[in-house]
Amino acid sequence: MRAFIFILLGTFLLLGCAAPEAPVEEPPAEEGPPQPPPAVTCVDGDSGIDLAIQGVVVVGNESYLDQCVDNTTVREYYCDGNSMAETTLVCPDDNVCRNGSCVQLPEPGPEPNCVETDSGKDFYSAGTTTYLGSNYSDVCQGNFDLLEYFCENDEISEEIHHCSTGENCVQGACVPQEKTCSDPDSGNPSAAGTTTQYMGGAVVSQSADYCIDGESRVEYYCESNMVKNSTEICPADSFCLNGACVPLCADGDSGRDYFVSSYVDSYSGQFNDYCSDENTVVEYYCSDNSALSEQRECTYFCYSGRCLSSEDIKCKESGSAVKVEYGKIELAEYENSCLDHRLAREYLCVGNDIETVTTQCEDGEICYEGDCMEITEEACYDLDSNEDDDGIFVQSTVVRTDNDSVTDTKVDSCVDSRTVLEYMCDGKTFSTEFLSCPDEYKCIGGECVYPYQCTETDGGKSFEPGEASLLENGDVARTEKDACTGDGNIWEVYCSDDMLEYAVLECPEGTSCNSETGRCE
Repeated sequence: MRAFIFILLGTFLLLGCAAPEAPVEEPPAEEGPPQPPPAVTCVDGDSGIDLAIQGVVVVGNESYLDQCVDNTTVREYYCDGNSMAETTLVCPDDNVCRNGSCVQLPEPGPEPNCVETDSGKDFYSAGTTTYLGSNYSDVCQGNFDLLEYFCENDEISEEIHHCSTGENCVQGACVPQEKTCSDPDSGNPSAAGTTTQYMGGAVVSQSADYCIDGESRVEYYCESNMVKNSTEICPADSFCLNGACVPLCADGDSGRDYFVSSYVDSYSGQFNDYCSDENTVVEYYCSDNSALSEQRECTYFCYSGRCLSSEDIKCKESGSAVKVEYGKIELAEYENSCLDHRLAREYLCVGNDIETVTTQCEDGEICYEGDCMEITEEACYDLDSNEDDDGIFVQSTVVRTDNDSVTDTKVDSCVDSRTVLEYMCDGKTFSTEFLSCPDEYKCIGGECVYPYQCTETDGGKSFEPGEASLLENGDVARTEKDACTGDGNIWEVYCSDDMLEYAVLECPEGTSCNSETGRCE
């Protein structure tokens, strides 16, 4: 045995010491024809078009998963031979598309009796609980207690919850007592404002600035998110009105500007420029911290509290009349007229100015309806027949003619200070009528005229004590004074269209009319 082992070892040694053999080169492989790529196959996981299963189609290394287009439509992938194809199909009735397949809608369960918006007992959100069609909203009971509605076992329940320390109940919820403050006028004494205290975003209080008297006021303001107040004295040349210090007199058009319609704010009140008639403006202005007014005759017309310039108006001739317009507003119309039965007055436009031309009618002519016309027949002509109120405000003439000339004339006259003897035509002859003038009018020169000029001492509707008078030929016919009413306001007498007018002026807040001085004090 031992000899056999030695023989093997000797054999291995002889083999290991032998020289290595040279490598044998392989002959080059013979090239054959190119081989085709492996065949591509299409595999459909749901074996065709099956809307009830979400399938996947695999083509080579690409895969396509059935998917929902919308709530009722599915995009279905399938194999067409070894290629992928697709189609879009609508799910059957009572089915919806979910996760790439059509599934049947579950049977609806019974509607709950109780539904809420704030998910149970939520004391920090204001909610509403609906039970059997009726709504129950969480509500505060005082500043700290909350009545909370909620659902329990499909029934409505309620609980009164006391808000925690540092919380208030505000609009159906417990909220932290975070205080904020807003002051819109920021302490400006010339502006009146209302300062608001908030707590947790809710309004807790509102405090408005107010006047103590004509000189001092209480100003509310914010400090460290809290509402504070102080008493302030208005600056010189100002007074307190409706919680603000305002100038004793402030003129909106900065003086006497007759071509601007404006107003004056003063201790006596607010006064607007106005037209006393179509040609006269009453202009308010400030003088020594008081509101005064004056009348000014306009060159053209007065409209809406200001004098119009020639650039503002437009003169247009229209037939036998001239019209004056301001924009689309007709200010006046002037008809050609007869000054008497021999004189015709014609109105003309020269640019935007109005001029008149007077024409003497020739022999055998008569002026009628603003024009000279030939006399051709026996007739009667009433020259004021087109006037309102039977012509009592214009003295006129009635003329009788034969075939070629005037045969007789009659002129309206006064019977007494209140009555006009008015002539008119009755066919081809004259007739007469006695007509009374309106109140405050007098018969003068055969026509009813308003004989008075109205003057006043306090510039119109003013809180300053004054009086208004009617003057006739420069003499005072009547005077009336401002007075105090029984409730502490001012009975104001003023002029309008040369007539006396009356108004009640309410005294500013915190004042009343003093019967001795006639002022609001």
